[in-house]
Amino acid sequence: MLVRDPVNRLGMTKGGAQAICDQGWFKGENFDDYISHKKEAPWKPICKDILDTSNFDPYEQEEYFDPNFKDQGNWAEGF
Repeated sequence: MLVRDPVNRLGMTKGGAQAICDQGWFKGENFDDYISHKKEAPWKPICKDILDTSNFDPYEQEEYFDPNFKDQGNWAEGF
């Protein structure tokens, strides 16, 4: 799940979320208990607010530029 390229990330391949549930590391976990709040998450990060990123390591973000992009104009009007 920590693979940077989403195409190769567990859960994003064939089988979707079920591939995560079937992975050996999660063997024996009942995910329905988490969804129904019968069981608490094993770790809850402390978040100051909704935009708090202090629990993540800093990294250089790769800029992506689509050379084929054609601005149609006024796309953000009223945004």
